[in-house]
Amino acid sequence: MDTETDSPDAAIRLGSAVFRVQVTDRGIKRLVLPPLEKAKNGRIKSIVDISINRRLGPEESRWIADAAAYLQSMFQGKHPAVSTYVKLEGQTVFTRRVLDAAMEISWGETRSYCWVARRIGKPGAARAVGQALGRNPVPLMIPCHRVINKDGSLGGFGQGTDWKEWLLEIERGGKGL
Repeated sequence: MDTETDSPDAAIRLGSAVFRVQVTDRGIKRLVLPPLEKAKNGRIKSIVDISINRRLGPEESRWIADAAAYLQSMFQGKHPAVSTYVKLEGQTVFTRRVLDAAMEISWGETRSYCWVARRIGKPGAARAVGQALGRNPVPLMIPCHRVINKDGSLGGFGQGTDWKEWLLEIERGGKGL
């Protein structure tokens, strides 16, 4: 969301962490995470504050509310009860298949890049899987942080491996915001 046309439709604040969101009437289009330090400095019982940047229709408003509930639950260390709907636009068929496979990984669990590659019928494409996960426009909601190297090491993450490590810790019972 670097240009004026890519400006966020809403900002969801949890403590000192501000998540920027873009939506369509069919789902969440993009989620931008704050710096990790801001996320970690929040409180576990943080009140959610939503700032809307443009006039939204009822469906768009619902997606923003769902995203806020999802983020609040996640950062309280609870499996989100709200299911968000993401709208993947401009992604290749391969990337969509990779992101769909990542959605199959349960809360608190991890799978390898090789597992995802096999899952989508491309067993030799682990490196390409990692690149596709790096294009995930809605991290957290499509849990690319749950995909790790086959040796158990973290691998990459678009927001940095510190974010990935912290997210996995939250899902495994560690402290959230």
